[in-house]
Amino acid sequence: MLGVDFRDMAFIDTETTGLAGGSGTLAFLVGVVWLDDDALTLTQFLLTRFAAEAALLEAFADTLVTNDRLVSYNGKSYDLPLLMTRFRMQGMQQPFGALPHLDLLHPVRRLFAKRWNDCRLITVEENLLGFNRVDDLPGSEAPEAWFSFIRRGHADTLIKVVEHNQQDIISL
Repeated sequence: MLGVDFRDMAFIDTETTGLAGGSGTLAFLVGVVWLDDDALTLTQFLLTRFAAEAALLEAFADTLVTNDRLVSYNGKSYDLPLLMTRFRMQGMQQPFGALPHLDLLHPVRRLFAKRWNDCRLITVEENLLGFNRVDDLPGSEAPEAWFSFIRRGHADTLIKVVEHNQQDIISL
């Protein structure tokens, strides 16, 4: 397909403790998918306690290689700046500097903003992929699910967040 080697692409998505960004927002779940010849390889890094953030970031960084091309949905404006902040807050070198990055939100907006009510990923799934999620936890509920797990050990809803993240990345 047009000389594009999809095996060099790392599709990434995060789930975070809020949308404010900045130093107070954590990426508590980082997911990444690679395409092999005929399969997807999904790796998700879940933060289960505050003290493990550096380990999560290091494990995620270790999965990226110098010839990876990042693909995201709203990653240029949100996911990567947030991750860069978290690496900086941990005193760690961020792995994104030289990696090319395609944020699919921008071409979707250029092509469909005047035809659709919004350009959320779920709208892309419905309109372009013909896919409707069933029993999906909205991303807006992810922060509360994580805090409920951290404070009270309730994992049921957190499992739904992991599934939501998986679906987001596979849709990319």
